[in-house]
Amino acid sequence: MNHDVAVAWNWEHDEAFVADLERACGHLGLTFRSVTPANVESFLAPAAARDVRWSVLLDRAWESDERFLRLNGLVAASGTRILNPVERSLRMGNKATVHALLQEMCLQVPRLVEFMPEQYSEEELALATRGWKRPLWLKPASGGGGDGVLALKELPARFPHETEWLKERFVLQENAEPLVIEGRPAWFRVIHVFGTIHPFWWHPTTHMFAPVTPQEIGDYGLACVSSAAAAVAAVAGLEIFSSEYSLIAPGVPLVIDPVNDPVDFRRRSQAPDAIPDSSLVAMIEALTSGIASLLGRVKPAPA
Repeated sequence: MNHDVAVAWNWEHDEAFVADLERACGHLGLTFRSVTPANVESFLAPAAARDVRWSVLLDRAWESDERFLRLNGLVAASGTRILNPVERSLRMGNKATVHALLQEMCLQVPRLVEFMPEQYSEEELALATRGWKRPLWLKPASGGGGDGVLALKELPARFPHETEWLKERFVLQENAEPLVIEGRPAWFRVIHVFGTIHPFWWHPTTHMFAPVTPQEIGDYGLACVSSAAAAVAAVAGLEIFSSEYSLIAPGVPLVIDPVNDPVDFRRRSQAPDAIPDSSLVAMIEALTSGIASLLGRVKPAPA
């Protein structure tokens, strides 16, 4: 059960990404193991006996399946390098925690207030958000993917979500209306892969990606977005994640959503609101190169 790279996954849309990653690892001579709901239990007992030896694990399933979380902990205890370790991912996924860290770094962030649903008070939150730009964005303090997010023109009299959300911490975030550049909202999603930064125009309504080109960086003064993203990456300390930015004035990107993990690695040929295929190829190359570097392998020079 010795492999250089293991990827744990349970989302059907990850199948193409995992297959591409396996091929890329093979080109670098890295052995590969795919861990899915169909075989995860077969690794638990050997991992507990320290008979599973993986050099690196990328676990994209631990949040939604306790079996993967247990396996993650077992192989980590045996010395496997975990990409985006669980504790770090959880801490960096908390919007209020990261908001404070980014403020310490003097990064521009929208104002927000954190609260528990059981302590929801329209009066207190109205006072805390007086003068803030509307709509206010109600978001779970942890997690991503848009679940639980609401745009509120006015604060409701009672907490607007149902029972399943009542034990989650939430934030209210001030609106950050972006500039419009050549007809496009200056809203950006940046995908971080082992220190490489992949910036995209990302429409906040349609969620369509378009790569930011070097020409656009120069023409529209967008280097500030990548600079902010590099600073966020230094705070996050994760190998793979995405972040969102709103350019509210020339040279002023607000960090809207600092850390999203895991990244949705679907490709445009799978879904219209996914990452362009050529960009995903570059990310997979950055990922495999980063893993090879961790393992002390030298990527072969191009033929």
